[in-house]
Amino acid sequence: MGIVADVNLHHKNSLDYISIGVEPSNVPISFRGKYYCRSGSTMQELNGSALQQFVLKKMGRSWDDIPNEHATIKDLDRKAIKYFLDNGIAADRIDKSESNSSTQRVLENLGLITEDGKLKNAALLLFAKNPRRYFTCVEFKIGRFRRNVADLIIQDVIEGNIIQMTDRVVQVLIAKYLTSPIHYEGMKRRKPLEVPEDALREILYNAILCKHLHNKAFNRRTTLKSGKTQFTHKRLRSAMHSVDFYLPYLFTYQQPECKEMPNTNNKIEGTFTDLKKNLDNHSGMSKENRKRFISGFFLALKSKLEREK
Repeated sequence: MGIVADVNLHHKNSLDYISIGVEPSNVPISFRGKYYCRSGSTMQELNGSALQQFVLKKMGRSWDDIPNEHATIKDLDRKAIKYFLDNGIAADRIDKSESNSSTQRVLENLGLITEDGKLKNAALLLFAKNPRRYFTCVEFKIGRFRRNVADLIIQDVIEGNIIQMTDRVVQVLIAKYLTSPIHYEGMKRRKPLEVPEDALREILYNAILCKHLHNKAFNRRTTLKSGKTQFTHKRLRSAMHSVDFYLPYLFTYQQPECKEMPNTNNKIEGTFTDLKKNLDNHSGMSKENRKRFISGFFLALKSKLEREK
């Protein structure tokens, strides 16, 4: 395995003991052709992207810090650089004097170019005219479904550098996927998005930035003392499977046969709150009487709604 350990014999309180000292290695070491890492009291086998990241970390590098041998500054989009500078100045993160900085200067300030002029992967992800020329997975997919994931109604694929991707995704979502319910505040007509735009952008930023981390964590397995393996992040997998399962039903209210369905559950939450208050006022009821009370409550509610129509 290429490990040279420092083994020493010690004597203390009439007892002999051995100490074994192993210095940290700056290169990964395999055992029977496999690589492992320790996590708490468990051992995890590394493979795929996790192994790649482990090797790079041992070398003091990360994937985004690796120079690309084939790209040049001509492959970068000056509009993306300008977008970055304008937004940085607007947020008081960049001095106004840098508004017309050259592409070379911006890359040097961000540490995205090597001393010999080679672009790093991060530079291409952020500013390239066509990032998919170098990384095939640089895209954002949007879809709307009916009853299940196989019943796709419409789909869009957003490509381009990730620094401008969120704006493009928001534009497509507003134009084709989200609604803006109209209401009035006095004489003023309001059309807010069903999802606040700031919250929507935060969701999209997290989705873009955490894509690699999600893929890495989603399939990671932990080896137990018994030798069996299990998924390390079972709750994460459960949450993602729930999202995949319920996704087709999230926009049910937009279907033609559900025109009168509200786009929030505020009204039904209020109904349940009212029911709970009434039940609390009669906390001594038996289980059977509680069932009758709930049934009567909803029958009365149904009659009320029919009269209002």
